[in-house]
Amino acid sequence: MNFLMEAIDLKQLIYAINDQKGLDINFCMDEGCVYPLSDKKMFIKVLNYLLNYMNSLHDSAFDLSLELLADKFQLSMISAIHSDLPQLADGITEQLTPEHITFNHTHEAGKFLQLRLSFPLKQGS
Repeated sequence: MNFLMEAIDLKQLIYAINDQKGLDINFCMDEGCVYPLSDKKMFIKVLNYLLNYMNSLHDSAFDLSLELLADKFQLSMISAIHSDLPQLADGITEQLTPEHITFNHTHEAGKFLQLRLSFPLKQGS
């Protein structure tokens, strides 16, 4: 067990970021999504970047869901897209890998963009 890890409540963190920034988000979030992080500051920077990225795509709200599943927490952000996308920053996956968090995105031109973060409930040693 790594005693240097700090457990973070993902729902509370997302609400706190939104309270500071006033982003236009439709929320649907489960309770109990608490995840241990060894580098909380790095994770907050990545999450903040992804929320700002989604919010910058157009003037209407995007959807954000946080699901407590049997084997993981799943954070998903989805937005309708009607134009070209700005390039996502390099290194997101690499920054999240030490925390055992996976990042992927799905884009269908002219239709939607979905960003997903998966947090395994049982982390590797």
